[in-house]
Amino acid sequence: MNKIVISFWCVLFGVIVTHHPLSAQLYPPVGPGNTFSFNGNTHINIGDQVANGVRTIEMWFKLNGTINTSLTEAQTLVGRDYDNGSAVSRDEFAIYFRHIAFGQPGKLVFYKRDSTSIREILSDQNSWEAHKWYHVAVVIDPVEGMKMYINGVLQMSTHSSTIPIGTEMGQSTDATDIGRWGEFTLTGAIRYFEGQIDDLRFWTTARSQTEIRAMMCHKLAGNEPGLRAYYRFDEIAGTTLEDLSAGNYDGTAFGTVNWQTSSAPIGDTSTYVYPAGGWAGQVLAMPGTLGDTFYVSQVTGTTAPECLHIYRVDTLPNTNTGIIGLPDHKTYYGAWTAFGADVQYDVTHYFEGLGVCPGCEGDVKLFSRNDNAKTSWTQISTTTNVAAKTITAINESSIDSTYRAEYILVICPPLALPGSSSDSLSLTKEETFSFSIFPNPTHDVLSIRSPFILDRLHLALFTTEGKRIFQQHHGEGKTWELDLSALPKGVYLLYLESEKIISTARIIIK
Repeated sequence: MNKIVISFWCVLFGVIVTHHPLSAQLYPPVGPGNTFSFNGNTHINIGDQVANGVRTIEMWFKLNGTINTSLTEAQTLVGRDYDNGSAVSRDEFAIYFRHIAFGQPGKLVFYKRDSTSIREILSDQNSWEAHKWYHVAVVIDPVEGMKMYINGVLQMSTHSSTIPIGTEMGQSTDATDIGRWGEFTLTGAIRYFEGQIDDLRFWTTARSQTEIRAMMCHKLAGNEPGLRAYYRFDEIAGTTLEDLSAGNYDGTAFGTVNWQTSSAPIGDTSTYVYPAGGWAGQVLAMPGTLGDTFYVSQVTGTTAPECLHIYRVDTLPNTNTGIIGLPDHKTYYGAWTAFGADVQYDVTHYFEGLGVCPGCEGDVKLFSRNDNAKTSWTQISTTTNVAAKTITAINESSIDSTYRAEYILVICPPLALPGSSSDSLSLTKEETFSFSIFPNPTHDVLSIRSPFILDRLHLALFTTEGKRIFQQHHGEGKTWELDLSALPKGVYLLYLESEKIISTARIIIK
């Protein structure tokens, strides 16, 4: 049987955004989802009980403007003030940027009171770039005392206090606030934050450096032991910030409410390296979901970074603009570094298991963007090793920032069709048996059944204009199911190819 190879542009579906039944959230949230933008007069009240007994607080933050030794007013990431009318502060805490009047301006400070006694530790650095994500974790270890980690790196300042954040015994107005110093409202000293905060976590356990590094770049399930409150900021409207832990410490936003697409380096799973002996020979690998693997190597910089994290997102991205083709595996990756300058690295994607047909390796493409908030992707220059089944981009330095980027591999191979002299999808069947395809019409799941076991099955769904919606590759079997519930109503063409038959069928989605 003669075959004609016809290439089609592929269509990539974006992620559907719907409302969570209990709150206005992104569902499902892609990568880091959303974030909240604090503009200097905004805060989120999360109640007066959420911080009781807490030993670890961690979050991502991004500044609207540079913070350095010239800071004239403190800015607070999260804090709880206590006064109760007695003019005596007890058991309060804050994570804030110190200003000139307090001394050591520009330092990020973890401050708490054990009853009325002040305990605090400070960051090593006193200068912070605008529009760049940082991760901070503060810990009160029951043996080793207070510690701070910036981007997973332990800071030099410590304190021997082992007492967790105290129980709030004041008024209900002495609440913990995100974005300002609790309910402290003295004119000119409210200490509002200006920037974005994402993925805020309160723990009653003291998290180790290994635990912080292992989980800082991926989302939690919400039921982890010791997790007291968990805020992903994935809301899209309204004033409620949902606590995704079992604690139900939901927050309420005040001031200008501004939910935005987050660009924080957060995925569904992640891995990391902090090389003690330098970057020579370091290769970091993140396994995929179908036998593929994403690698980062050859890390350099005018100032070499102290760490590298790879995160994997197990859904299609929130935008497909700029992408030509279809990532059938519905997975993409991010690389994030910290404390470096002019960082470059090589990325390699081993694509075995992703259904690349023999001879189609040249049609594998790699697209990149800086982060989840970017509205388009760009195809990057790559080299494909057909024998090794890898695609590689060297000297990557991202499109906008030189410390991070995201990557998606796209497979758009030519489609082999039975003999025909036209570019039409009106195919003739050459078959000795028929597939059972039901129900047809359908509105959700379409079942495909063969009368006997096939060694393999390749299937693809097309519009009547010849645009491929998706393709799948299956191993041995005789029954398969397709979930078509996300597709618009209409008529489609289903292409089926096995070792025994090539067939098409007209599918109606109602």
